[in-house]
Amino acid sequence: MNTKNQNEIKEEIIAMTYGHAMWDRTIEFAEKCSWRAGAYLAEKMRTDQFEENERVLAALIDGEIAGYCTFSNYDEIPPEHGLTPFVGFMFVDEIFRGHRLSEKLIDAACDVARSQGYSRIYLMTGEIGLYEKYGFEKQGNLKTLYDTEDQLFSKELKPKKKVVVVPYDETWKQSFIDIRNELADALGELAESIEHVGSTSVEGLSAKPIIDIDVVIKDRTMLDKVIEALEKIGYRHEGNQGIPGREAFKYEDKDHLMKHHLYVCAEDANELKRHMAFRDYLRSHPEAVKEYSRVKTEGAKLYPEDIDSYIEYKAPFIEGIYKVIGF
Repeated sequence: MNTKNQNEIKEEIIAMTYGHAMWDRTIEFAEKCSWRAGAYLAEKMRTDQFEENERVLAALIDGEIAGYCTFSNYDEIPPEHGLTPFVGFMFVDEIFRGHRLSEKLIDAACDVARSQGYSRIYLMTGEIGLYEKYGFEKQGNLKTLYDTEDQLFSKELKPKKKVVVVPYDETWKQSFIDIRNELADALGELAESIEHVGSTSVEGLSAKPIIDIDVVIKDRTMLDKVIEALEKIGYRHEGNQGIPGREAFKYEDKDHLMKHHLYVCAEDANELKRHMAFRDYLRSHPEAVKEYSRVKTEGAKLYPEDIDSYIEYKAPFIEGIYKVIGF
């Protein structure tokens, strides 16, 4: 088992067709793996039972195969259902679990699907509560080619967000003020304060040109009134999106304002304290601003169309700052 520090481990996902340099090694791995379906995949690969657009995807850790899946036109249901394409044969070796390889393999299969013009991908599984966290939704149960019944899941393939990082722009200060004034007029005394957070709030820091704003309220008993007030000026409540203590809001038809992300936090919320502490640390440490700018710019060049990989690339720097400031 690999005992390296997480940041020292080299992970790679490769998408293969017959003849790829890793093809035979993947066959050998599939044959020897603990999952009985691995032998079936190995035989399909050995005899090249794949269409031209289909792929076998392998996850590598430091050059060693750690898992695999397939991108295929059909899976274990009859083609007459008209559903295509599928993620299949998902397996990660037990000793490599915990590296989020299943998620990364699925993401890679989704990228293959997008590149071929698909807007939805499917998956058949007997697992409950596993693939939902990767964005799949259960569509129902279907009879398989083997006269058994299995669960059908699907996932909408939205276009990936492009990553754009630009040098600090002095106009971001005024852009925040413009948004704050509109919010303040609508919220009045409901808001304790309206804070400019995120990278655009730190002078000299390169950033995605999006203003991040935290509306601070006294406590969560105020939330319903805040939601109502924000609805009147075009913001809709989206819930906490999996981050406790931070309520997200979306909007449309605000072309007069710079693009922004709006959150509402109670003044004792840990997420608000994190935002503020991170911002204030950077504002008082110019050397950290310079290094974070470098990391963000480099990440955007490496992953210009992969926001998830960009976020993962800059995560060690962010975690290092939070460690320094006690979060």
